[in-house]
Amino acid sequence: MPAVELKQSGDLPYREAIPEGETSGTVLLAHGFPESSRMWVPLMEALDSRLSVVAWDAPGYGDSPPLTVEAPDASDYAAALNRLLAELDISRCILIGHSLGALVAARLAVVSTNRVATLGLVSPALGYGADRSGQQQYRDSNNDEADGGAHGRERARAGRSCQLPNVTITGHDPAMTLRSHQACCARLRDHCEQPVTPEAART
Repeated sequence: MPAVELKQSGDLPYREAIPEGETSGTVLLAHGFPESSRMWVPLMEALDSRLSVVAWDAPGYGDSPPLTVEAPDASDYAAALNRLLAELDISRCILIGHSLGALVAARLAVVSTNRVATLGLVSPALGYGADRSGQQQYRDSNNDEADGGAHGRERARAGRSCQLPNVTITGHDPAMTLRSHQACCARLRDHCEQPVTPEAART
């Protein structure tokens, strides 16, 4: 079991599971509301000891001071997370976000694609005030494709043409269990060294 240490980079606290021997990759964990990096400790202790695993306290959570902007959004948190990655000299990682942390992780994957080898969204939130009609549209397009509809196939081709990291989405409710996170991380770890291609993107 790797040792998990609480550390500090600038004004951002984070926890790190120190790999045993040569590292086989880096996993970055982004917690949801109203959690902190502490929520990830059981998972960090359970993951492969060859992995370097980092879990941050997002600004305003845990022991981290809040952002200075009046109404921060996912882009503001993603910028802070990007700074942390730069300070820790993490050039490429498996990025896993839970709940509201998934919003931050997804935003970082968009603005810093080269940093994210694989993106894992665990029970992702839509955000406050989100238009949930998009959920039904997504389901409808999937049904169209499954039924052989031209509209669904066109949407599927458009989605696969996006230059995104490998993507794994799991979970249908906010509940977090160690087993589900271990399974998700195991799937993500297997893809860590694969090249980023549109064909590799999966939901």
